[in-house]
Amino acid sequence: MLGQCHDGDETVIRINIQEGSQSCFFLQDGCLKGCISINAPRDIGMSRAMITKGQKMDLAKLADPAIPVRGCIA
Repeated sequence: MLGQCHDGDETVIRINIQEGSQSCFFLQDGCLKGCISINAPRDIGMSRAMITKGQKMDLAKLADPAIPVRGCIA
């Protein structure tokens, strides 16, 4: 788990069946605020930088496991 995760946040789920991984991203006003991941260390690593920078994210891209988190900036 990384960052802030609140009940009222917008959430995006990313599931990669081939790798057996899943991430749940928490956003406020389109900005990434938190991430919970299972078997997805890259998602956590990239999310850390996006949370620190307060980056707005493209939600459709963020849900796609074929697109790295850093490629989901709006």
